[in-house]
Amino acid sequence: MGTGWTPAFDQQFKSKDPQHNKTWFFPSNTVMLYLNLYKAPFNNLLVREAISAAINRDNLPQGVALYAKPANPTGIIPARKDWIAPEYQNATFQYSVSQAQAYLKQAGYTQHSDGYFYDSSGKVLGFSIIVPSSWSDWAQDVQFIVNDLNKAGIKATMNGVADANTYFSAIYGGNYEAAISWTDKGPTPYYPYRDMLSSSNSGPIGKSVSGSNFERWDTHTAGALATQVDQLLKQYMTSTDPNVQKQAIQGIEKIMVEQLPAIPLTVNVDWDEYTTKHWTGWPDDSNPYDVGPPYQLPDAANVILHLKPAS
Repeated sequence: MGTGWTPAFDQQFKSKDPQHNKTWFFPSNTVMLYLNLYKAPFNNLLVREAISAAINRDNLPQGVALYAKPANPTGIIPARKDWIAPEYQNATFQYSVSQAQAYLKQAGYTQHSDGYFYDSSGKVLGFSIIVPSSWSDWAQDVQFIVNDLNKAGIKATMNGVADANTYFSAIYGGNYEAAISWTDKGPTPYYPYRDMLSSSNSGPIGKSVSGSNFERWDTHTAGALATQVDQLLKQYMTSTDPNVQKQAIQGIEKIMVEQLPAIPLTVNVDWDEYTTKHWTGWPDDSNPYDVGPPYQLPDAANVILHLKPAS
C-alpha cells in the first residue's frame, strides 16, 4: 500500500505486476489558488476576478495525467454535488484574457508597452506563487498558471521552494503572496468551508492560521461578508434540519462564487496505490467505502479492517 504520484507511476508500479498492482484516485477536495488578502492588491475583488479569468483550467489536469478535473466555482467536489445550488450545478469558470484585462482596467490599472499592467503609482501588477519544487504535479500547475497570467499582463512568477517545511511555514504564517494548496475534507461541504472561511481560523500576518484559511478571510479583509459566512456556518452547526443546513451551505456558495475568497482550480484526488497479491478488499470504484491512502487517518484503520488474505 502506498501513496503519492509521479508522471511515471504506470511504469514504476503498475507495469511490474498488472494483475495485482492497482491504483484508485478518489476526488476528495479542491485545489485552490490562495491569495493573501492581507496584502494589496489581493484585497481588491476586481483583481481576484482578473486572476481567475486569466487561468485556463483546462490545461491544469495535464500536470497529473488528466486525473484532476477543473473545479466547480463553488469549490465543492463532485461527490457532494447534491449540496450545490441549482444555479451553480453546471457552472464552470470561463477562461478569457480579454475579460481579465477588462477587470484590471476597471480596477484602475493601465497596460503599458511591455504588455504588463501598472497601477496609478507606476508599480507593475506582479506576484509570486509559492509551491514545493518537488511536488511535480502542483509545480507544473503553477507554471501553467504563471504563463497564463503573464499572457494577460500580470507579471507572475513561480516561487519553487526546496522543502515542504518552508512552504507550510509561509502559508500558515502569511509570509507569501499567492500559493497553491488544498482544502480540507469532510462528509459535507460544511467542513472545508469552515476550515477555509471561518474568521476564527484567521489572524494577522505572523500569526499561524488554523484549518486552511490560508487566504486569511476575516472581518479585517472581508468585513461584513466574513461575519455573514460565520453566521451561515453557525446556522449549519446549530440545526439538525437538512434543509436549514443546505440553505446555509448554499449561502456560502454564493459568497464563494461572487467574492472569490480563494480561487478554485481543480478537483484534488487522493493518491492510493496497492497490490492484491497478498491482501484483497481495498476500496475502489466498485466498493468506495473509504478513500484509501495510508496518510488519511483514521480511515487507514478502516481500510485495514476490510482486508482479507488473498486466496
